[in-house]
Amino acid sequence: MRSIEHSKQIKGREVLRKIHIDKRYIWFVQALLSDTGLVALSLGNDEEVSIFYDKNVEDEVLNYLREIEQFCCFEFY
Repeated sequence: MRSIEHSKQIKGREVLRKIHIDKRYIWFVQALLSDTGLVALSLGNDEEVSIFYDKNVEDEVLNYLREIEQFCCFEFY
């Protein structure tokens, strides 16, 4: 069984980013990010997707976001 300390360490590495995107492209972006296996996704309102990932893979995730940005206009923060 995992210890509370281990759980806190994992929680400390979690990153949350929100992507504001035109709702026409939301499923496209969701599908591409889901296929990476690097992130967990949550749909927000009509024009927002929240992504959660480990800080250890942040460079890879940001590279994916930059590549996807070429196909559709969105803002991530």
